[in-house]
Amino acid sequence: MRAADCPLRASAAASRAVPRFVSIATFGLALAAPAVATAEPVFRPGLDGSFVKAEDALAGGGRLSFATGYNLEYEPLLIVPELQLTGGIYGGDTTGYAFRGTVGMRFGFSYTFEPSIFLRGGFAHDTLDIGVEGGELTEGLNGGSVQTGLAFDFRLSREMTLGPAFTYDAGLFDGPGRGVFVVHTMSLGLSFAYWLQ
Repeated sequence: MRAADCPLRASAAASRAVPRFVSIATFGLALAAPAVATAEPVFRPGLDGSFVKAEDALAGGGRLSFATGYNLEYEPLLIVPELQLTGGIYGGDTTGYAFRGTVGMRFGFSYTFEPSIFLRGGFAHDTLDIGVEGGELTEGLNGGSVQTGLAFDFRLSREMTLGPAFTYDAGLFDGPGRGVFVVHTMSLGLSFAYWLQ
């Protein structure tokens, strides 16, 4: 006698099929559901070599930076609101120093190798010797900064990452005798990060 011809066998087959369907559906929902976010403080000091172009003047130098933020960690995604402070000293066609205070976001992937991109904006201060009509501009200028870049971190342990980072910074200033101009800074260096548990 076929199962379809026996009500008891059909009922037993249906009773076994329902739990299997529920198990498969539950597993599928678990895979589709987003990871639970766990806020995790991160501290990121960095050291860069920099190339600066201000109008026709070129310079080179170094920068120290320190960033802090919270990794929301929707694994395997990295979503990090962060604040960064940067100071640099330059020499060449133009000499001087620069400071940046910026806030923004970092996005990436959390694996043994962690690529990320970041975009920040905020305050800029430059004190540079730049030729202007009738003389030199040596006073400090305050303006705005827009930064973007890439980082390629390697996870040394659960708490530490280390890797190279490239940053482009556009400092926007309104200088006496020249109007609005842009100081372009391109930096390449190492970034170390410590992730608190």
